[in-house]
Amino acid sequence: MRRSLCFVIASLSILYSAAADPFALIICGSGGDEEFTERFREWGTRLYDVLTESLQFDHENVSLLLDGQADATAAPTLESIQNALTSLGDRIGPEDDLFLFMIGHGSHLQGASKINVPGPDVSADAISAWLATLSPRRLTVINSASASAGFINVLSGPGRIVSTATKSIEEKNATVFMEHFINGLEDGSADINRDTRISVYEACEQAAVLTRAWYESEGLIATEHALLDDNGDGRGSRLAAVVDAEDDEIDGELAARSWLRDFSFPPEVPDELIDTYLTNLDAVEELKTQKESLDPAAYAVQLERYLVDAARANAEIRKIVAKSAAAPSPAP
Repeated sequence: MRRSLCFVIASLSILYSAAADPFALIICGSGGDEEFTERFREWGTRLYDVLTESLQFDHENVSLLLDGQADATAAPTLESIQNALTSLGDRIGPEDDLFLFMIGHGSHLQGASKINVPGPDVSADAISAWLATLSPRRLTVINSASASAGFINVLSGPGRIVSTATKSIEEKNATVFMEHFINGLEDGSADINRDTRISVYEACEQAAVLTRAWYESEGLIATEHALLDDNGDGRGSRLAAVVDAEDDEIDGELAARSWLRDFSFPPEVPDELIDTYLTNLDAVEELKTQKESLDPAAYAVQLERYLVDAARANAEIRKIVAKSAAAPSPAP
């Protein structure tokens, strides 16, 4: 059955302009010295490239703020970050998704978590206030800075996904989480279940796994442990860690259904057919979560039914795509 599901999903690699658009703001904070300044700028540039190329975000929907820019509007200052979010807010609709990426050094002083930028540092409270004026369908915040865990307490809320490189404000050393987050997107390893989509959960989980492996390979004690919060409780759950699957407070459900790269379909495919295909794939994922409580025979019957229905919809989609590709182009 698993091979059948993989075939159904992996066989579909066609393009479609989705109704909802992803928007992103990448903030690359102050490095403090040349080594970190260059590192943060490289990460920001690579992240921009992978979002707009591999993940097909529209270039016009992605803003990148880099330390050292002569143009003050392109540098990551408190004012430019607020202006960038305000500008995005003017364009984001209730069906669109917003991703906020923070790269750099962080701190936590006098009860305030911040990311270091030229001029006054930017606090989680300030970002929270700016985000409160926006109305995306879903907000995802990836803060890869040191001491970033405090951002979860401030930014957590319904419909929000917040991931941080550290599990506490006491993890103050420079982090490598973003390096591995970007690597997973660039080489495709973030697509953990190989279904051609990349969820926020997959990308963050893979980054945490690779980060842990990096510390082990270097013979170092890990000084960062990533968290993910998506149930609005402001606590966060450890990534790349063994967790209790029966814990009602566990995070990850929303992040597993939020996409950095989603399925795509050509415009000639009817919405009803797309819905049938995706609904059955979602049913497979939901059924898998119930496997332990179901009779094995009943589980197999239901799984096969969903897979067959998904495969039939997939076959119809492919017929439509093939017919469209074979049709002669209209005369000029």
